[in-house]
Amino acid sequence: MAFVLGWASGVAIPAYFQANILKQMQGTFLTPGIFARWDTLLWAIISFIGVICSVFYFFFSKEHKGALKVASETGIVFLMVGFGASFGYTVMARMSLLIGRLQFVLRDWLGVIK
Repeated sequence: MAFVLGWASGVAIPAYFQANILKQMQGTFLTPGIFARWDTLLWAIISFIGVICSVFYFFFSKEHKGALKVASETGIVFLMVGFGASFGYTVMARMSLLIGRLQFVLRDWLGVIK
């Protein structure tokens, strides 16, 4: 049983890493037309730094001191900005749905507004 589990893990983990994690990192940095404009290149570099620093934040095998501490704190900032933007988009979408429903109720159903 241990041999089969060890063999399956040895085959599956590198394949999963190549298929998902490396491809995701390539897609983060290798944007089509990346060198066409300077601003596209700048945002690709910022995105790549954000991804790497966010990964360093979740690296718990070594104590966060020196450069690793700076990278992990930068990763925290990128994560907070990302989660904040996601939450903001959610609130905006819900407010948009609320406005649409209120317009339907007040204009079409009750006829209070024109």
